[in-house]
Amino acid sequence: VEVSGAVNGALTDNIQARFAFYNNTHDGYIKNRIGPDLREGDNTAFRTMVNFDIDEGQSVLWKVHGNIVDDAKGGVFEYRASELDENGFGQFCDDCGTFLDLDGDGNFESSDGDGEPLEGSFNRAGLVYREVYGTSATYVHEFENYTFTSVTDFLTINKEYEEESDGTSVDRWIYFAGANIDQFSQEFRWNGETEKSRWATGLYYLQIENEFYGGFPSPEFDYFPRYDATLNNKTWSVFGQIEYDLDESLTLTAGLRWTDDKKEMDFQMTQCVGLVAEGFCPATLPAEDGDGLVGFLVDGRPRSYDRHDGEYSGKLQLDWRPEFGIDTLLYAGISRGTKGGSFNAPLDGFLMDDEIKFDPEVLTAYEVGYKGTLIEGKVRLNAAAFFYDYTDYQAFQFVGNTSQILNKEAEIKGAEVELVITPGGGWDILLGVSVLDAEVFDIDVNGSLYDQKIILAPDFTANATIRKSWSMDGGSEWSAQLTANYLDDQFFNTVNHETVHADSYSLYGLRFGYASADDKWDASLFVDNLTDERYQNFGFDISSFDNFTILSYGKPRWAGVNVKYRF
Repeated sequence: VEVSGAVNGALTDNIQARFAFYNNTHDGYIKNRIGPDLREGDNTAFRTMVNFDIDEGQSVLWKVHGNIVDDAKGGVFEYRASELDENGFGQFCDDCGTFLDLDGDGNFESSDGDGEPLEGSFNRAGLVYREVYGTSATYVHEFENYTFTSVTDFLTINKEYEEESDGTSVDRWIYFAGANIDQFSQEFRWNGETEKSRWATGLYYLQIENEFYGGFPSPEFDYFPRYDATLNNKTWSVFGQIEYDLDESLTLTAGLRWTDDKKEMDFQMTQCVGLVAEGFCPATLPAEDGDGLVGFLVDGRPRSYDRHDGEYSGKLQLDWRPEFGIDTLLYAGISRGTKGGSFNAPLDGFLMDDEIKFDPEVLTAYEVGYKGTLIEGKVRLNAAAFFYDYTDYQAFQFVGNTSQILNKEAEIKGAEVELVITPGGGWDILLGVSVLDAEVFDIDVNGSLYDQKIILAPDFTANATIRKSWSMDGGSEWSAQLTANYLDDQFFNTVNHETVHADSYSLYGLRFGYASADDKWDASLFVDNLTDERYQNFGFDISSFDNFTILSYGKPRWAGVNVKYRF
């Protein structure tokens, strides 16, 4: 059940306000044979905005917003038995995993067995809880030749998460995490235009204070690793951009930004009970006795890390609007973007000190494209081809039972085409395709180097929307819409295991709608995932730790009715 609403209008001659709210609750859609169904949802959000017109050229927009997610039954996965092959890659197998009572029926087996990824026997419900509250103030002052804008923003986040990470009826592995985050940002921006140019420049400051924790314990093994950490971030940047008309059809855009980024992290494995005899958890050893041991987990001593990075980003692009086309744009550009460096926080501590830091990612992107209207305005064509050249690409790798970001070189080559057709008669057609060749180079697997596919980067995707509307006597409108989306196969780990490979899939949606003549009433009947497709949206290979892989699947067929009233 989803309920949303909004009201807005003038409070006085100089003050306007808007309030909006949203709530969505749904039952769990993963059938649990031995307990309550899982992956239910409860999401509530609100936003209040008040605008004050100080005078003809000055205004202040104040906003307060919040979002509360309280899903009492959280993450859940399908269990699949798996193992590492001789080269260190994961593979599914029969009778290779740990034998467990997966169905709660007293029969022990090493794989799910029923082939239904949205069913299972789960003894732990899990938890998803997140509170996000924020407020911002945007001040605008319009001068004769330019506009000054100040944006002040504060955000606080509190989140807790727990899941049954083994997908079984026993407490074999559990993942938990939480964080308390306070974020402040301030931007000052000036923008204006002349007869031949549009320009903007400004300053930006960001401060984040993050206290967080996590762990991946196994009650069955009496193994309870946990880390506690803090991460403080201070970032400032200065930026500027100008668009200059070289002539009536040719425009040059140039922009530059400098970013200074400081981060500090304190990290400590604070708990590790069990498996001491096997050498996994000598965390209770005095620090002086642990000097010869490597990794966080083996000594439990507090660590402190810091980094200070300075990077520039920029853009140079040429836009051509030829006279022979209708709303036609041809463009070519090169841009440089950066993603800040930071630190890994391993769940179990099994990373070396020199593996904790990872450097900023630098992307040099080259793109050419076309946007234009064809066939007397009835067809809109957008097309682009691009090449992304990464330096120190931040590759995601799941190792053992912890995630790690490491820097590698990578490339993405691709193209996108979008076609919007409005032939008349109430028809609207949208068609889109995308092709990618995305690789990250020299990934180390068991001492050998491999070029691997980048995660979540299918080689081919396509989408289509076909809509037909009928205008009725009296001014009301009926409509029918069919959507289709296709995703090629993809990987969930930079090490391209068979176990973290998702097959291609197609999703279809159907919607029938009604709109009243006075535009006050809207109603629709919709069905998402019309064919009830089972499709993977993520997975984690834990073959090297406990001979299994856990897989996450998307929602099944989802149908409903939507009614909207405007007053």
